[in-house]
Amino acid sequence: MTRSEFERCARENAAGGTEHSAAGPHFLLGGSVRDGLSGVPPRLDRLDAEGGLPVEIDFRRLHATVLGAGWRLDSASVLGRRFEALPLLRV
Repeated sequence: MTRSEFERCARENAAGGTEHSAAGPHFLLGGSVRDGLSGVPPRLDRLDAEGGLPVEIDFRRLHATVLGAGWRLDSASVLGRRFEALPLLRV
């Protein structure tokens, strides 16, 4: 599973660059991963006030999925509370 804290805004700033943002893609690799994409394509006409893409899926749900279905750990003990797993892995 990839994790990046280098998400970028979709809107350019005054210098022609982009700022850090809250939404970004993640990738899961391995034999137990279901094929395909999860989530909806980003809508560039629905940016937040800072020019970023709205967050669709809480990253803790992704972590709960990998911890629980992938590694067979109690994700609540790691994350501090229970988060609904995503249907990304074949178990």
